[in-house]
Amino acid sequence: MSVEIGPIKIIVMGQSLGSGLSRSYDGATTEGVDQLTQHFQDRTEVPVEVLQASVPATSLLRRYRSRRSWWDETTHKPGRLLLQTTFMYPEADIVLWSQGERDAEDAALDIETCEASLKEFFIYLRQTYGCFVICNFIGRRIGGNDHTTQSLLLAQRRVVTALDFVFEGAEQYHVDLIDAVHPDNAGFGAIGALSGHAIAAACLNEANDYPMVTHVEASDNVVVFYLSGADAWAINGAKVDRPIKMMNLKGDNQFSVVSQTIGKLVPSAMFFDPTQNEVYLVFEASLERMAADLRAYVAYGACSDLDRSRLLTEASVLSRPIRRDSLALDFVH
Repeated sequence: MSVEIGPIKIIVMGQSLGSGLSRSYDGATTEGVDQLTQHFQDRTEVPVEVLQASVPATSLLRRYRSRRSWWDETTHKPGRLLLQTTFMYPEADIVLWSQGERDAEDAALDIETCEASLKEFFIYLRQTYGCFVICNFIGRRIGGNDHTTQSLLLAQRRVVTALDFVFEGAEQYHVDLIDAVHPDNAGFGAIGALSGHAIAAACLNEANDYPMVTHVEASDNVVVFYLSGADAWAINGAKVDRPIKMMNLKGDNQFSVVSQTIGKLVPSAMFFDPTQNEVYLVFEASLERMAADLRAYVAYGACSDLDRSRLLTEASVLSRPIRRDSLALDFVH
């Protein structure tokens, strides 16, 4: 006798990046949810039902609270939005969380308070639903302060690491936007697809075993990314066991250096040494005079396991959920 599997119930919570999956901000399409559903079902062969509980703008919260955001919902006890949501949707297998970008620019934002409350928020969801939580990461704000955005992103990552029922979702920085904050239809489609992959990976208990960059050093015109977490490497499907020059393919590189004043710096050459687990970016001019203005970025979504097709790539256009970390450059004299 066959047993029919009922649909996995996914509740989308958060702010505009969550509500945009269902209605977008560029033509009011459902591209995000459509892609999420398709990619989840393709990988699991299990039907899915997506329920929308996001607030499309943080300012809506001011109508009933003096303080302004989702992170206040569990500071002392469950807030009204959370109680309304759990009353409306009493069952959930997955909660997909998508933070609003504008929060990173809030002058009143306290990262420690935000992090502690987000952790309590996720714990409340676990106690209420017994569910997994998939945390999509805050992305890019055009014309905003990237330092504050990265601070909030790192706080999210610490919460994910601390709670074993919370999993990494989609990195939302790399999609095209229609304004300073919101993705276009294709952007929400990409976030939806990456979210579907991440939810499926959590349900299938897949390890997220990409290599990590431990730190970044710079000396004159050379920047070195030090990697850990792998002892065999591949690039675009081909095994790599000796130092090679990496070509600059179309698209964003996995490893980059960005000036907060003039933007991304273009290296004259890039090398990867698998014997030392190091990636080298070489620039034509010395970087020391810009030291205080520079940040290093690395996009993940790769590992060396050829059987699982998670590979180090030369560009960050990856088929799996990716993440981006911002790291300081340590100048060595």
